[in-house]
Amino acid sequence: MAVMQSVGTRDELLPSRRTFFEHLRALMQYMFFDNWEHLMRFMLDNLEDDVPD
Repeated sequence: MAVMQSVGTRDELLPSRRTFFEHLRALMQYMFFDNWEHLMRFMLDNLEDDVPD
């Protein structure tokens, strides 16, 4: 929960769970990740605060 508080609320970052999984699928289709931790670290490190509506 501390991670979400530091970057914003879920509703501010992604409008829906479906959007999250669409983004996840796009990342996994074009990039290779060693494991889930690598994927999550990539997403957290590259997350921008100004997500378009």
